[in-house]
Amino acid sequence: MILSIEKKEYENGRKFLAQIMGYDPVHFTPEQVNEAIEYLLPSSLYAKRARPVFKEPHLVFPPQKQLQCDVNGRPLNSYFYTTHQNFHKIMNEAIYKLEEIKLHSDQSYFNRTTVKPTLKEVHYATSSDFMTKINLIKMINETISDAQYKQWLVLMKRLSEHPLSYLVEEFIQNYKAQICGPTSEIKLPEPFMDSVTNRKCVQAFGQKKNSLAEVTLYMPGTGDFTVNGARLLEIFPELGNREQIVFPLQQTSKFLNILLWIAFLKIQVLYNRII
Repeated sequence: MILSIEKKEYENGRKFLAQIMGYDPVHFTPEQVNEAIEYLLPSSLYAKRARPVFKEPHLVFPPQKQLQCDVNGRPLNSYFYTTHQNFHKIMNEAIYKLEEIKLHSDQSYFNRTTVKPTLKEVHYATSSDFMTKINLIKMINETISDAQYKQWLVLMKRLSEHPLSYLVEEFIQNYKAQICGPTSEIKLPEPFMDSVTNRKCVQAFGQKKNSLAEVTLYMPGTGDFTVNGARLLEIFPELGNREQIVFPLQQTSKFLNILLWIAFLKIQVLYNRII
């Protein structure tokens, strides 16, 4: 009812705006409406959401789901009287899932049986994060407050941090946003003994655009970096480039225990112009 009234007022305003700008009201497109608003109401506000707009009602007002009732007029949803039926429904589902895995944990304790998750089952916790308040509102089609969203977030974090949370992985993933895709299995190079230095070493090859690199890592070492026979600072004067090379070694606490040798080659690609 409200949407139909707003739509009628929008059509009247659109026709009036078309007459002001000298356009045909029948063929007055939304793009022309936006251009007219920018021309008649210029704004230098930095935030685009604070600038004046004139859009269709269904783009401004969020869609509302119609109430579903039985033949007697009673609502079919048992959470109707909570005023936020969809929000409280997902809250109760999360609580039921939490109690379910708690019961499973207690039973495994009394039965002296433990189930260890595999790497695939625990990977989902690190590759995604819970959806924001805006996305949650779009999903449940209801307006919730910051306190309600915080309450839901605390409950979902308790559920995901439980040792047996992988048992309800499918439910948790429904309310998570993917951060990065699942990583494929990376084949690491096997270390071997160098016949010259009689030390363990690992070799790897890489390519970036037209550049090739061959890296040899010796361990134990002195912490020296050699790139094409020169020091690391001479080849990579930029601090950020050196940090990218050194960071993996700092992260694994192997910075002073290795000897790194890098062969860097840049390929020049020649193009022949055909006339």
